[in-house]
Order: sequence, then structure tokens, then C-alpha cells
Amino acid sequence: MIEMVTTISLWELGKHAISWVNNLRRAKLARRQQSLNALRQVVVAAQKTQIYLQHLDQHGDDLMEQQLALAEQWTALSFELDDLGLGKLASRCRMRGSEWASFADAPAEQTEKLTMGLARLRRDALEILDQLNDE
Repeated sequence: MIEMVTTISLWELGKHAISWVNNLRRAKLARRQQSLNALRQVVVAAQKTQIYLQHLDQHGDDLMEQQLALAEQWTALSFELDDLGLGKLASRCRMRGSEWASFADAPAEQTEKLTMGLARLRRDALEILDQLNDE
């Protein structure tokens, strides 16, 4: 009787271990996909922001709705990146959100700094994306 319980227990333990490993693989894949999606959103947000800055430079009219949307998008991305453990990139996104929240009060030279910061942010996101894709 003890031998039968042991055999059943080992079989159950093995079955549980296989299930656990499969769940872990799925979690890793899901986490990786979450990271890829968040990083892609950073690149898209950077491009949207760059296009808006070009519009401002060419036409001079700032669109408050667009600034609000950019502030929200960058801030939401910062939270998502924080959740994924990408703190440095999250911090930069949070700064972009803050900049857009107070952009109407910003001096003209801040636009140039924002453009340079966007290029760096986009480059960092693409670099992390490349690393994830290579794994």
C-alpha cells in the first residue's frame, strides 16, 4: 500500500512539475510580449511627439488637445514600464509626460531640449527591443 501511494504521489508531483514549468514558460512569453508592446509604444509616442514638434515649428499653433494626449500617453507608458522593471526608461517617459503637462508655459529653447531627449528615449527603447528580439 505504501508503494502504491508513493508511485501515485511521484506521478502527481511529476505532473504538477510539468504543469508548473509550462506555466512558467507562458508567463515568460507573456512578460516578454508585454515588454515588446510597451517598448513599441515608446517608439510610437516618440514619433507622434516629433511630428507634433515639427508642426509647432512650421505652423506655430500649439494644439492643447494634442499636448494633453501626449502628456497622458507618456505618463501611462511610464507606469507600464515601471511595472516591467524598466525604471530608467520609465523615468524618462514620466519626464516627457510632465513636460507636456506644462508645455504651454515652456520657453522656446525647451523645444530643442525636448527634441534631443526624444531622440535619446527612442534610441534607448529600440536598443532594448533589439535585445529582447535577440533572446
